Amino acid sequence: MRPFGRVVLAALCALTVAWPCQAEVGWMIYPYRIPAQDEDYQRLLNCPEAKYVGVQWGDGLRDDLQRQRAAELRRAGKKLIVQIWVSDWRNYNFANIASDAQMRNEFFRQCIEPFMRYWGPENMYAVHLMEETGGPFGWGDDIYGYPDAERGYNFGGVYDNPRCYVESSVLGGPYWPGLRRFNDLFRQDTGLDMRRAPIWTPAQVARFNTWVQQTMEAGAHIQFAKYVHQKYPGVRVYAFNGGPALVPQGQALDGHFIDPYTTTLPVYRRFRSYRALLRPEAELVSMVWGARNANIVGDKNRPAPRRLCQQAVCYLSGADILSFFGDRESESDEWLNVARDSVRPFIGLPRFQSRPPVLLAVGNRNYPPPAETPSLWVTGLAHYDVEYLPWICPTDVGEGLTPLQPYKLVLGWFTAHPGLDAWVRQGGILVGVHSGGDLLVKAGLLEDTGESGRLSGYQPDEWMR
Repeated sequence: MRPFGRVVLAALCALTVAWPCQAEVGWMIYPYRIPAQDEDYQRLLNCPEAKYVGVQWGDGLRDDLQRQRAAELRRAGKKLIVQIWVSDWRNYNFANIASDAQMRNEFFRQCIEPFMRYWGPENMYAVHLMEETGGPFGWGDDIYGYPDAERGYNFGGVYDNPRCYVESSVLGGPYWPGLRRFNDLFRQDTGLDMRRAPIWTPAQVARFNTWVQQTMEAGAHIQFAKYVHQKYPGVRVYAFNGGPALVPQGQALDGHFIDPYTTTLPVYRRFRSYRALLRPEAELVSMVWGARNANIVGDKNRPAPRRLCQQAVCYLSGADILSFFGDRESESDEWLNVARDSVRPFIGLPRFQSRPPVLLAVGNRNYPPPAETPSLWVTGLAHYDVEYLPWICPTDVGEGLTPLQPYKLVLGWFTAHPGLDAWVRQGGILVGVHSGGDLLVKAGLLEDTGESGRLSGYQPDEWMR
């Protein structure tokens, strides 16, 4: 091991002593399919540090060689994490799986049972339905045209597929017939009507986005988990998504994928926001930028110290399984060694347990500078959980995500957590940035005249200079 790796390992071991041990951190190689080339397969099979193998299989895929090798990998002690790609989104979409019992049972009978029977549940450590499921995967395959745009009716790719939430770039959400058929349920739950979506206020759009992701998206994942847990005991169920769906999923699923393809601080923020919602025993699977895939946008060909630092952030954020996207480690000894050296200091350590006293509640895409710029970590704002709330602003929309009881201080950056006033009255400390003033008005400590103005002619005094 290189000296740099030993220094990181020693520091992290010292940090972990204070926290109780749970699951050991492992490394996952993600080749998408079990390699067909024997040399690549043997490299994967005989890499003892790679405890997990991630694959993506379509629900109709049948491949005898991969099935044979899946069993061999299992016998060698590898744990397969299988992403199941559903092919028929017109019928077996997330809305139907969540809320149409007849269609859901047909999906399990026609798609999942044959899939599991062929591949063998004994060969699977965990399964999950597709990826980034709040977006264009799994909702509908009707491609809408853009008659007023230069592209016209040309299909621009998978990202033109409808998605569950309201977004200006595609016709999805309440405008998609596959969701509109559940309008009566939506009206019953929220009092709103999808037929009035064109004149919704921003708060009503946010209410719909919260409802559809918690009721339909999370509902489908939870129904799938119930089915797998009952039918195939011992097989774990993950999800690969984000947003409000995490609230109900965090109490029902066995783990979660997260893929923040970005730099260290955003990785930390994303992981802490997930870990704050998951049950303590749930597994968090990290997938961050690799270095070898020349077709992806991001920080490619990063040197070993930068790769190591990013994995350190994943570890410190509470990840159980570490991995890279796009490295294709099984295809060469060189890249296998590069990836292995990037995770080696953390393999086998207990999951890092962190109990921050501070919750950073963010209501738009801008974080406070200490959470954006690494050099400002010297301010001391470096140990916190995150609640990302753009989908439930303003504050009277939806349900709060993270329980406030464990925290001593909330930094409300452009937002306020629902229920924050009760938490403050019980002794919590709120530092509100562009938020929290309404609490002072309600308490009679501040008068809101309804007037606003601009201070002109201000000259800073000597101290301010």
